Amino acid sequence: MLLAESKHLLQKFEEAEKELDKAKVIAGSNKINVIKVLRMKIGLANSLGHYAKSIEIGYEAFEILEAPLPAEVTYDMVEEKKKHVFKIIEDNGNSLQQAVNKASELDAPSWT
Repeated sequence: MLLAESKHLLQKFEEAEKELDKAKVIAGSNKINVIKVLRMKIGLANSLGHYAKSIEIGYEAFEILEAPLPAEVTYDMVEEKKKHVFKIIEDNGNSLQQAVNKASELDAPSWT
C-alpha cells in the first residue's frame, strides 16, 4: 500500500489505482486490510473528483463489514451508529483490531 500511496502523491493516479487493486487481492479475507485499501481508494477517487465512485467504494466497505447501508440514510441514523461504533472500540481497549474481532463474533448490525 505504500507504493500506491507514493504513486498517488506523485499524481500517477492510474498506477496508484492498480497498486491498490493488487493490495486488495493480497489482503484476501483480512477485513481490516481490505478496509484500509478501500479507504485509500476512496481518498484517490475523491482527489480526482470521482465522488460517486467514492460512495460506491464506501458501500462496498460496509458490505464487507456485514453492515450494509439502507437506500436512505438520515443524519440521526449515522450519528447513532457512530456512537455505537465508538463505544465498541472503547469497550475493546481502544483497539480497532479487537473491536472488529469482537464484532465479527456478534450478529451483523442493522441500520433499521
